[in-house]
Amino acid sequence: MKHLLLSLLALVLLVCGLTVAASFFLKSTVEDMTREAIMSMAGPGESALEGVTFSPLTREITITGWRTRHSTTDGPVSAHAPTVHGKVTFRGVFACMPVLGTLINNADTMVPVLDNVRARDLAWSSAERHVTLARVEVGTVRIRFGLLQQYTLGLRPPFAQAVSGIHVDRVDADNLTLVLANPQNAMQLSSKTMEIKDARGTGAKSCTFKNVTWTLPGEILTSREVTLNDIRVSPALLSELVALTSKRPRTPRANTHLVEALVANGPIVARAGLRDLERTGARNAAPFFMENCDLVWTDDKPFNVEAHVRGMRLSQRFVQENALPVNMDGMEEIHLEADLASSGITEVRETGLVRLKDLADISYTLDLDGATMNVTGLVLTLRDYGLMARMARTISPDPHAASMLLKASANSLCQGDDEKGRQTCERIADFVDAPGSLTLKRRADVPPASMVELALNVLSARLGYLFEAEVTQGGASLTTQTEKIYGLGR
Repeated sequence: MKHLLLSLLALVLLVCGLTVAASFFLKSTVEDMTREAIMSMAGPGESALEGVTFSPLTREITITGWRTRHSTTDGPVSAHAPTVHGKVTFRGVFACMPVLGTLINNADTMVPVLDNVRARDLAWSSAERHVTLARVEVGTVRIRFGLLQQYTLGLRPPFAQAVSGIHVDRVDADNLTLVLANPQNAMQLSSKTMEIKDARGTGAKSCTFKNVTWTLPGEILTSREVTLNDIRVSPALLSELVALTSKRPRTPRANTHLVEALVANGPIVARAGLRDLERTGARNAAPFFMENCDLVWTDDKPFNVEAHVRGMRLSQRFVQENALPVNMDGMEEIHLEADLASSGITEVRETGLVRLKDLADISYTLDLDGATMNVTGLVLTLRDYGLMARMARTISPDPHAASMLLKASANSLCQGDDEKGRQTCERIADFVDAPGSLTLKRRADVPPASMVELALNVLSARLGYLFEAEVTQGGASLTTQTEKIYGLGR
């Protein structure tokens, strides 16, 4: 047993000695490969490094003074990292050996080459944007062995190929700041922390921003957390996006290639989430709060998306400032939830359900021609739970007078219609008289029309030309409902 332990100890010491010796022998190779990899992954434009230093004893590698500059249609874009530190793994050292590397790896082997990569004070700038990161830490970095071999030979593969050959298990960053300097769209976004998990080439499992603040003209928005899940950008799409920033003029063929790459890629993000969004610190603006908002791309086609809003609260002041015709007496805030969806390319269908607690449920189905965006179908349904009574209260404290005015307003929407069209407004007046549910359906004999044309018909008092109405009256008149909410004699 003693001889076995001594033999194992000798073997371990031999391996360690060989590794250190190999590190000294490969010092310049590791430095050159690192330099080539950085230059290749910097993308188009000019890149420069002040130095790359590898310590054979500690396997620590230090990169100093990395800068890149790229000319785009919007002006120059530059990036800068003063100092980057990392530790080369044992497998990373072995992978640099001309013979041993090919014995233990094949071209597709993802070799762990770096651990504990650290950088501070990173910056990226363009004419209208400026991004800074106070600190970045990266876990294990793996590079495809075939890519490492190209760097060993002094080759620089295309940008998309270089990026797609890298896997990173995690990225942690602090104090992200984005500033938009465009005076017409001034904005500052900041995030206390950012975390990326399982970044594989041009995609990632998730990206999470915490304690996010948007500073806009006149208001400030905050969110506890913003998440992006299942991020996917194919090498082909990445190449097209990089080409999009080039100074060279775009051709119709190039634009076609970009669209094809977008469709083939599918959703860039499978799910995006917003948590605890709040308007705070706004100058002369009413606050509002939203607990959750999720955007979900439901399949591989990028044109099928759902939106789900939960826990949204609109204050009295918000309702008043946005001129919403709802009397808020006895209500501190409006609680809102929504489920929206959009699908299709050549034939687009949009659906939605908005729930206003103790007020109404509003649902719709909108069909559009994908080429012209003309409306080919529309169904709108309102189920009343108190909304009409509160709208009446904004018109007059006298429920009966308010009801008469609302019915007169409903009938005026069909003044330009024929007798058949005026029946639509008569049914709407029935709904106003005893609110229950109201459904407006686009008439089948109306040709497809743009949103502007529909609006012009409504403004011309021809609502009946566009829609037919279905009404189910409620169990009580509008006058009775109003008196129930506000009480007699108020």
